[in-house]
Amino acid sequence: MRFKQFIIFLSDTVFYFIFYLLCSHFFNRPFIFITSLLLYILFIFSFWFYRLYNIEVFFNKILYISRGIQAIITTFILFGGIWLLFLKSQWNYSSRLIILMAIFVYGILYFYSLRIILGTFLLKTTKIYYLLSPKHKRLFKSKLLKYTKRPVELKRSDDIEKKVKKGILLISYFPSEKIKTRAHMWEDYYKQITELKELLVGKRVKIFFFNIYNREFETGLSTLFLHDIPSIEITPKINTIYKKYFKKFFDFLTTLTLIPFYYITYPFIYVIIKLKLGAPVIFKQIRVGQSLKKFRLLKYRTMRIVSGTKDGEIDEIHLNYIKTLLAEENETEYIQDEIKQVEKKLRKLKNRGEFDLLGLILRKSSIDELPQLINVIKGEMSIVGPRPALPYETDIYPDWVLNRFISPQGITGLWQIIGRGTMPLHTSLFIDCYYALEYSFFIDFFIIIRTVKSIFNFTNVF
Repeated sequence: MRFKQFIIFLSDTVFYFIFYLLCSHFFNRPFIFITSLLLYILFIFSFWFYRLYNIEVFFNKILYISRGIQAIITTFILFGGIWLLFLKSQWNYSSRLIILMAIFVYGILYFYSLRIILGTFLLKTTKIYYLLSPKHKRLFKSKLLKYTKRPVELKRSDDIEKKVKKGILLISYFPSEKIKTRAHMWEDYYKQITELKELLVGKRVKIFFFNIYNREFETGLSTLFLHDIPSIEITPKINTIYKKYFKKFFDFLTTLTLIPFYYITYPFIYVIIKLKLGAPVIFKQIRVGQSLKKFRLLKYRTMRIVSGTKDGEIDEIHLNYIKTLLAEENETEYIQDEIKQVEKKLRKLKNRGEFDLLGLILRKSSIDELPQLINVIKGEMSIVGPRPALPYETDIYPDWVLNRFISPQGITGLWQIIGRGTMPLHTSLFIDCYYALEYSFFIDFFIIIRTVKSIFNFTNVF
């Protein structure tokens, strides 16, 4: 799969410079290296960010076209911004006509013609395996079969280990007979994912899991759909290099970018909180981190209530509310191929002593989380990961949920960019466990970009 991605990347590179040089020659304009290089880098970055190097994206032409439009617009905006901010002095030596023509000829004509032909050809040379439910099988044959060449149908799960070697595996979630509620479904779903990942570890295969409930947390990460059912992607490889080394480096760079903002705003926020609520301005709350290790999470105070600062301290009102949230999906019937909705209750209790408009602004803008950059520097947290839980929360979590603690706990995470404050608790816990199982540089970078966007969605944040 990586070799085919490299072929597409190589094609993008070759055709970009061919078109740029042709435009320069045709319009008799000088070739400006810095202009062409900047535009090229931004095109490649945008294609990567919108996952347009993934072979499976060529299954769905509408998805490919829509993400292509986003990538081209993103390239244009970033190019204009970078040029005006840092390279304005070069503007007189560059041709705006060449830039616009390069974006048009390369970003539109090439992207929607030669690139589609190449990607579709590479997809047809990719081995496809599928083990799908009857409904999903019908969707596959009606929507995706034409893009494959002699796909292999697996009759039962035992065939996976024997027959699947490399390529793409499409698989449906098959609930066991004992599944009665939504809560049990999430546990069973996670179990099937982990078992399949372990079964195929080391093999060069991409796994796409289909479950109608994937609709509840589709984030833009999905690159393969069965009609309107998004897949979640499972990789049998183990990203040990990123998880052991590069994630810490990624945290360091991100923290280095954000920490000046924390120190610049700190004196103003300190004075206001001090005048409004008194000490402490920053309170230290006991939380559970990676490998279930406890640490003191730092946070700006936004409420008159300060709880959880002592080990063993329990906020009974909050604890009872968490039990209520856990009961929601435990009491919601599971029906295959039909989503049983759960009332969207807030993950946090509101109106518990927040102080006037300032407290709400701090929480809704997530500025109250800024002191946690210190936790990241100390190695107690990461920028991206499941949110650290309170100790008494972990005591009432189902056993399978504790898998969310195999990864570093973070300031922001997957469920924060999807439902932020209103997602059912078992659903968000499944997402945390999925992240802990699959996190990578791309997922972390994607979450950070989406977090910036979600900060401005104030509606469901309390």
